[in-house]
Amino acid sequence: MAEFDVDALMAREVNSETVTVPTQFGDVVVRSLTRAQALSIQKAGPIDAAVMERKLMTFALVEPRLSRAQIEHWQKTSPAGELQPIVDAINKLSGLEAVEEDDEPLKEEIKSFRE
Repeated sequence: MAEFDVDALMAREVNSETVTVPTQFGDVVVRSLTRAQALSIQKAGPIDAAVMERKLMTFALVEPRLSRAQIEHWQKTSPAGELQPIVDAINKLSGLEAVEEDDEPLKEEIKSFRE
């Protein structure tokens, strides 16, 4: 049995990634959600997809740092697919990425988490 490395655990940082926004605005930097942040979104219960996206981006958008109101404005004024690459990157970094088509139980669990 491998010994648990507490020092490595305490030194760990969250993953981050640069994402190109598919319009003229340039790149953003996002990071993974922490377990506590993912649970806080889930704890809120069933919420509107737009509200969940704002919470997700408020937690994970590193650069530029935007307020929830600014993210809401971006949602309301952007083309439908503009934020999707950002949300996809956050989900991937957080271990919440899409699952295989044939994994119905896991798809349902992720769907209930997102709802």
